[in-house]
Amino acid sequence: MPVKFGPAGLGGVKEAVSNLEKYHKLGLRACEIAFTYGVYIKKKEDALKIGQTAKKLGIKLSIHAPYWINLNSDDREKIEKSKERILKCCEVGTWLDVYRVVFHCGYYGKDRQKAYDNIKNRILELQKEIKLKKYTPKLAPEMMGKVNVFGGVDEIYKLTEETGCEFCIDFAHILARYKDYKFRETLEKFRKYKEFHIHFSGIEYGELGEKNHRETKKEEWKKLISELSLFDKTGSKNIVIINESPLPVEDSVNGLNIYNSALNPKGHQMWVTFSTIKLNFYVITIKFIKYFGIGESMETSSHMKELNKRNKQMDAKKFLVSFVMLVSVLFLAGMASAQELAENVRIEVNGIQVSDAVGFVNPAIIVGDSLLVRVEFDATVNAQDIVVRAELDGNKKSVREQTNSFDIEDGNRYVKTLAVIVPFDLKDKLSDVMELSVRISGDGLRDDLGPFTLRVQRGSYNLEVLSVNTPQTISAGELFPVDVVLRNIGYNDLSNLFVTAKIPALNIERTSYFGDLVAIQCDEDAEPADNYGVDIDRKCIEGEDDTASGRLFLQVPYNVKPGTYTLEVKVESEDTALSQTVQIAVGNSFSEGYFFVSGNQLLIINPTNELAVYRFVPQSTSDLSVRLSENLVSVPAGASKTIMVEADSKVSGTQTYSVSVFTADGKLVDTLEFTESFDGTKVTSPIAVLTIILAIIFIVLLVVLIVVVGKKPSKEEYSESYY
Repeated sequence: MPVKFGPAGLGGVKEAVSNLEKYHKLGLRACEIAFTYGVYIKKKEDALKIGQTAKKLGIKLSIHAPYWINLNSDDREKIEKSKERILKCCEVGTWLDVYRVVFHCGYYGKDRQKAYDNIKNRILELQKEIKLKKYTPKLAPEMMGKVNVFGGVDEIYKLTEETGCEFCIDFAHILARYKDYKFRETLEKFRKYKEFHIHFSGIEYGELGEKNHRETKKEEWKKLISELSLFDKTGSKNIVIINESPLPVEDSVNGLNIYNSALNPKGHQMWVTFSTIKLNFYVITIKFIKYFGIGESMETSSHMKELNKRNKQMDAKKFLVSFVMLVSVLFLAGMASAQELAENVRIEVNGIQVSDAVGFVNPAIIVGDSLLVRVEFDATVNAQDIVVRAELDGNKKSVREQTNSFDIEDGNRYVKTLAVIVPFDLKDKLSDVMELSVRISGDGLRDDLGPFTLRVQRGSYNLEVLSVNTPQTISAGELFPVDVVLRNIGYNDLSNLFVTAKIPALNIERTSYFGDLVAIQCDEDAEPADNYGVDIDRKCIEGEDDTASGRLFLQVPYNVKPGTYTLEVKVESEDTALSQTVQIAVGNSFSEGYFFVSGNQLLIINPTNELAVYRFVPQSTSDLSVRLSENLVSVPAGASKTIMVEADSKVSGTQTYSVSVFTADGKLVDTLEFTESFDGTKVTSPIAVLTIILAIIFIVLLVVLIVVVGKKPSKEEYSESYY
């Protein structure tokens, strides 16, 4: 069963090649490039270099398309944008030589059958474009983990059969969707196919399906590998397994090791080693026996026997000394392989020493807080590529962080600090025990320290931002989404949650209401003693959820300077508040101005920081007359302005005319084209019609006035009144 393991994620363009080399050294032979927030590999030469490196190293590449895809949208524009994103992945994927483009199909909407038909038709349309443009990757719709999202096992299988596309089996999503891995059922359904692209990781889920991915446990890996082994006994399938956990590289290596162990059991290796030891011991024993003449003929004189006896006693002493020395050397050699690389190690947690501490006081640790682990040590060797790792292990979840690689020199003292986020999975407990382990390793050497027992407690009002997702790159003038997922990790409910997303440097901000969140664990019968003295007095309501998600939209100004900006997300409730920041890259291609044609309207946008003056020159002919409401237009910095374009034609039919745009100094900026249908008579704009009507009314009133003034009055008009 040929299986390739690899992570979801390659890193940025600059580190892509070096990351591939690292993956190769770790034994990984697959990688899925995450374009989930936008296609960030833009230059063909970069893509070719990355693809060539992967091919050289034997690493099979795939792509995960952006999340912003819905092939079943009611908005045609959104469908076209979705198709554009997939096709862009296929274009870049061709440069990279990837074999699959994985994507999420979309949402069901009101009608599931209609959703399937729409998605099927869109895939067929995409495949025509792919064939026409000679793109090489195959489309692979993914099985999804939320029950309200298109992507059940049967649906993906039916799409594969009816469109000829490939597929992505995500067993973590299947578990979240069906509450069962459905290993055998799913694999058997796709048995006739040779290529299997699989996603796998740990996952947390509820009644509505997937909540978030987590680290992959060894037991989960063993289940998957066992089922794949039973499924593909002949080794005829080509299987790629992409890990999507928060630690995709490390988890992929763990999966690979478990897979290799299944192929080469350690028990067999131990038996070979033990057999070698037995053989060597047998040889030494035989030589020892022969050396001392055990079993030799006793037909010698008593004198010779005595002489031989003394000689052999002296030789025995020498031999025993030599034997002991030999064993000692072998022992020391064995110890050298486990040589320590550090001494005088001091470990602090939140400023409190936990290693070799007398009267140790447990530091106050709250879930969601950043646990600062400070490690000091003296190097005892010269070594390269050393890392310091801190792991916090609990009953529900483990988290770990490690430093970048560094070199050490014998006798020097080193200090490293790691920030480990305390996991929130205390579930029904307000306090729990976790173990902290520290490892210093590299260059074939390793020191393990701990575990140190720590007490972790849940906050009364505590909130976690599970994720803040935005496109990786944004263009000037673009309206972009900010997806936020929240979770209540305290033991009290949170009311009236508001989320604010803003980029202070650009002076843009948007606030949205996210509602209420219940506590993680709802137990009406819990006694204060069960919750460490805290009395949780509340009622459980069916359907309540401890997580909430929402989307805010921000629009980047047109006059923005290209660069990296800080997006701040602030969450506030009646009882708590927290903030989180992410970095986004903003580009601006509108250096001179942006001109947008809509019908007979022309929108001018000045993205610069200075006043812009543009001159518009219409291209008229003898049969076509073109007029503008303004020919010379001034647009303030960062502002916009609209002008009207009017055209008259003596010839019927559809005609195209243009308007040239010049800067104040005469530089041609753009040429805009207009298309309009004419009936051969003079076409008058609404403004012109209104002007004509007003002119007619004015003339009529003028005539009436002249008539009235020129009329002679009758006598009766000047007679006295009754008064």
